[in-house]
Amino acid sequence: MRAVAVIVSSFFFSTSLTAQGRVDRPFYRIHTGITLPSSPAAFSDFWNPGPNVGGSVGIPVTRAFVAEVDLQYSRIPFDSRKLLSQLGATSSGVSVDGGETTIISASVNAVVRLVTDGSRVAPYFAGGFGLTRRSIGDATVAGGGASAPINGDSGTDILVAFGGGLEFRVTPATGLFVDARYSIGFQAGENLEYLPVRIGVVFR
Repeated sequence: MRAVAVIVSSFFFSTSLTAQGRVDRPFYRIHTGITLPSSPAAFSDFWNPGPNVGGSVGIPVTRAFVAEVDLQYSRIPFDSRKLLSQLGATSSGVSVDGGETTIISASVNAVVRLVTDGSRVAPYFAGGFGLTRRSIGDATVAGGGASAPINGDSGTDILVAFGGGLEFRVTPATGLFVDARYSIGFQAGENLEYLPVRIGVVFR
C-alpha cells in the first residue's frame, strides 16, 4: 500500500513540475504598418514613408524567450517634388517619374518577454539578423520635350534589426500587437537604415 502511495505521489509531483515548466505552443503573426526611411540622408530626404506587410512564426523556448522567423515587405515611394524643390527646379517644367524603393527582409530573431505571468499586456524586446533585398525602380526625367531614363539599383545585404513592442491578449488563442524594429542593411558606403512600425494579429 505504501508503494502505491509513493508511485501516486511521484506521478502528481512530476506532473506538477511539467506543468510549471511548460512553455507556450508556437504562434503566428500577420502585420501591416508603415516603414520610415532613415539613412542615408538622400533616402530619408527624397523617399516618403510607405506601407509594409508581413508575418512571422514564433517558437517559445522558455516562457520568457522566443525564437522567431520574420518576413516583411516594404514599399517606399520616391518624392520627386522634394528633389526638384532642393534643385530649385519646381517651376522649370521638369518632372521625375518612378524611383520607388521596395525592401524585402527575412530575419531570425530572439524575442525576450518582460512579463510571463499571463497578463493581458506584455512588453517585449526583439533583435536578430538576416538578409534584406532592396530594389530601387527605374526613373524617367522629362522636360522641355525630351526625356531621359535613370537606371535603378538593387542588391542583397546583411540585415540587423532590433526593437520592442507590446502584445495584448484578447482570447487564449488570439491577440494584438504593436512594435517597431530599427533595421540596418549593411552595404558598401553608407548603410541602408529604416524603421518599420507594425500592428497586427497573433494566432496561437
